[in-house]
Amino acid sequence: MPKEPEKNKRPEQAKPNPPPRRHPAGQAPPSAPRTGGAPKPAPKGVPQKPPPQKRPAARPPAQGSNASPSPSGKPTRSVSSPTRETPKPSSPDKTRNRKTTLALATLFLVVVTGAAMFLDYIPNPFRAKVDYGLGEQAFMRGDFKTAMAHFMVLAKRGNPEAMWYVANMYQNGRGVERDVSTAVEWFKKAAQEKQPWALFEIGWYYKNGTGGFKRSAPVALKWFEESGKGGYVMGQYHAALAYMEGIGTDKDINKGREWLILAADQGHLDSQAILGDMYYHGTSVVIDDKKAHTYLKPAAERGHPLAQMNLAMMYENGDVVKKDIVQAYQWYSLAAARGNKDAQRSLEFITPRIKTSKKQKADAWVASWKPIS
Repeated sequence: MPKEPEKNKRPEQAKPNPPPRRHPAGQAPPSAPRTGGAPKPAPKGVPQKPPPQKRPAARPPAQGSNASPSPSGKPTRSVSSPTRETPKPSSPDKTRNRKTTLALATLFLVVVTGAAMFLDYIPNPFRAKVDYGLGEQAFMRGDFKTAMAHFMVLAKRGNPEAMWYVANMYQNGRGVERDVSTAVEWFKKAAQEKQPWALFEIGWYYKNGTGGFKRSAPVALKWFEESGKGGYVMGQYHAALAYMEGIGTDKDINKGREWLILAADQGHLDSQAILGDMYYHGTSVVIDDKKAHTYLKPAAERGHPLAQMNLAMMYENGDVVKKDIVQAYQWYSLAAARGNKDAQRSLEFITPRIKTSKKQKADAWVASWKPIS
């Protein structure tokens, strides 16, 4: 509750100003701050003190900005929106030094790599001897670790055949852990050098859609033909099959036969058997018993059932060779034992025509027969 004003109380009177202070004669009074008017000039010979500069008032933050006033009244910048300093352009000297350093580093790597390759070729009594022939011998006898030790060094030196061996061992896990991706890389490197075996392997990947390759019969055929042109018998044989069966291309028996002849002349067993069958029965060619016998006899002696069955027919009918029913029985028996259905039916027909004594000798010959390697 507000207090009521006291009655009969005199209001306080303002105190009068004190009288001006007197100063001794001859002394000037001390200068007092003036509230208005022009400033009093300083005495002569005394340097004039510059007036103090006032700090400009802080501008209010712009609308929509992240700046906010601090407790002291000064605007502060938000942490969330830092200022970006304009990068200073590098001087020409710094750019030149950087390029020089990069060039020297590149030159150093080239020199070191070249020196390592050069030293690899210098005979070193403390390093194991690396030889392609020794590696091949180790591979053939199943010593794949030794073979890898030889072929890996040779492959890194750029030997295409050694690259193929390295790839083959990685692909099949021989002497190393199986790694198809590494095998593919080595096959590709060898194929870039037109190595026929490697060209065939790339074609095989395309044919089957393995090794990370997309299945493509036309592309596979191109690789097989490149391999065959390089003299590899497997490339020639698979190119022949593609043309004869129309896989990845139009069917062309004559072109397939040309590839078969190239492979058969190198002793490829299946090519010899197929060619002999074509010439004997006149499949897309004129019948030629002599050519047929040329291809069928070596293939039959090496154990091919189709060649054995056709050779037996030659002996049964006396085509090119002297007619011999016992010889026919023997070759029919060998082919039948390897699953040839035609030979099995022929045996049922020919067996009653052979005397028991001759049949026993023929059976003994069949039991002791071994293919020519």
